[in-house]
Amino acid sequence: MSHHSLVLLLNPTGAEYNGRLGLCVPLYADDEPAFAANHFEVGVSTYLSPVYLVPGAYAQIAPVSFFYLRAEISGLAIWSLPLEGAGYYERSGYDASWRSEDLPADAGGSTHGWTARVRATFRGQFDLTDDIELVFSANPWVEINVLERDSHWVDVRDDLITAPGDWVFAHEGVLMLGVILPEGPRLRFGAFSALRNVPASGYVGHRFGPLALASFPWPDAAVEAVDVFIRLGVYTHHRFRRWQVSTMAGVGVDLDMGPL
Repeated sequence: MSHHSLVLLLNPTGAEYNGRLGLCVPLYADDEPAFAANHFEVGVSTYLSPVYLVPGAYAQIAPVSFFYLRAEISGLAIWSLPLEGAGYYERSGYDASWRSEDLPADAGGSTHGWTARVRATFRGQFDLTDDIELVFSANPWVEINVLERDSHWVDVRDDLITAPGDWVFAHEGVLMLGVILPEGPRLRFGAFSALRNVPASGYVGHRFGPLALASFPWPDAAVEAVDVFIRLGVYTHHRFRRWQVSTMAGVGVDLDMGPL
């Protein structure tokens, strides 16, 4: 299996590509929809943005179709660009600011280290009528970043301040209604919630808002689908972005590369 996604973000500004290449095998044979997608998958992954690279490996197990657990262990490299907020920035503590004007381009640095993440996914899809479906997904995870520099720093991936070795707890969930068209893309509309929490500091960041997704069929049988989405989120909790709007758009592709 090969999984690819590209996400663009405004407020804060950013972009991230995620690619995974893995070997996927079923755990057992079962034709029931609740169990048919069981599998074990292991492979390599990478997250790449204009200011960081996270290459590593992952293992994923799905004992049933509606739940899977994935563990990732990766290296982490951060560098700077001649732009405000683009790079590694040390902070004096959890209460320091990380507004763009407080992160000048000439103060950005670089560092490296490692990161680990464990993520669970609960998902479901129910047909309400012949043409309308209900879809939900809950994705909690926990991660840790350990850097060579022993200082508080601005974690641009999660838009918050941590110290090396801090755990970050996160959750992203969606609830959508889908429209099944006889031809063309499958359309889904709903809402999302995105939470970040740093227990060591008590910091909480949260966004909530509408979400739209279109899943396009592809003539090549190896391409399971091409998904395009956009979401508009309002910050209900944030150090300085509260009640501001954040926009995210992206595209995702899953490829079945066939048996070995």
